[in-house]
Amino acid sequence: MQRTIKIFEDDKIIYERNLSVNTAILKGRIYKNPTSFGESAHFTLEISGGKDAKTNDWRKPTYADCTAFGELGSKILNLYKERDEIFVLCRFYSNTKGEQTYKGFIVRDIINLKNDVEISNADNDLPF
Repeated sequence: MQRTIKIFEDDKIIYERNLSVNTAILKGRIYKNPTSFGESAHFTLEISGGKDAKTNDWRKPTYADCTAFGELGSKILNLYKERDEIFVLCRFYSNTKGEQTYKGFIVRDIINLKNDVEISNADNDLPF
């Protein structure tokens, strides 16, 4: 069974798609410049841990390893750099080789492409 997700910004739909199982929507800042790895782009996404309700202090961020392939990877390499905010639709993966387990996210779509909307660093919903 598939579900449809709609994401709104200022009462306007900015994204609408059917989602499958094992889908994650991540919004954060690119921790370091994306790197090219073969025909893919790899980057680490820094995601806000939110504010502590008792102290009103920002919690430590969480980091997600992300990879995008093909045209999507090229867009990320060409349009995004360190500290840019990105909003992506991903699929989680876990791979075990020998004693080592690799975990991360494969980017399937960019919800707000940098050139499609003006991205302002004045948006303080992220503490970093």
